Amino acid sequence: MYFDKSKNGYYFSDDNWQFALNSISSKDIFYLSAAKSLLAALDGNPIYQEIKDAINFVINTQSKANEELLRRIAVPPKPKLCIDEEVWHLLSLALLENKVITFDYKTRGKDSPERRTVRPYQLLIDSYECCLYGYAEERSATRLYNIARIKNITLTNEVFELPKDYDFSSKCGGGKFGAYSSDKAEEYIIDFYTDSRPLLKDCVWADDQTIINYDEDDCTQIRFSSTQSEKILEWVLSQGGNTMPRSPASFVSAWKEQIELMSENSAAV
Repeated sequence: MYFDKSKNGYYFSDDNWQFALNSISSKDIFYLSAAKSLLAALDGNPIYQEIKDAINFVINTQSKANEELLRRIAVPPKPKLCIDEEVWHLLSLALLENKVITFDYKTRGKDSPERRTVRPYQLLIDSYECCLYGYAEERSATRLYNIARIKNITLTNEVFELPKDYDFSSKCGGGKFGAYSSDKAEEYIIDFYTDSRPLLKDCVWADDQTIINYDEDDCTQIRFSSTQSEKILEWVLSQGGNTMPRSPASFVSAWKEQIELMSENSAAV
């Protein structure tokens, strides 16, 4: 370290210097950079910029030897969320202060938006959407709202008490399929065939999952409990003809209806 008379201060002559207080391992830098990359879908929205700045502050104080590692972590281009900055700002305040909010919200299948009064519990970041999870006073129940469809939001002066069981994950019935839940947990039995079989071994899909291989039939069956029927349906449909749901009956019927609808749409082209 040397003293610079012209600037009346000290400087480091070694390009590989780093702050001792921020000295972290290469593994830690890898995980921090991966976290920033995984949140890239939020680019352009306040939460991403704040998280990005915080992570950059830590990793940029490290030696230049880590720069190459940082360039080796990336996420393929993904759709970006469109969230109004004012909506995000007021939602953040409402969460910090436990204040009731009102806003206009257009539900799928309806022609015009409706006014909602909600006690905000959590913000949920899913694959292609960011949701508000909270208590809807008009329905006397918890609901999910796509933040991109929230308009004309107002922060009221009414303060609510956050319940102990507010966490969304406790409402999923053990399932791990993203931002969706219903009131009833059901047991699912789904068969996966041929090329889709390895998919079941790549992740833990539910807390109580059981996976059974039937090699003679080139089939792997998964059994689990969840409240996330719509997300599970999307998951099954994404595998095309390589899946066959067995239970519950209502889910099998919904799957068949979607198959028939896709067939009709294909025939109409």
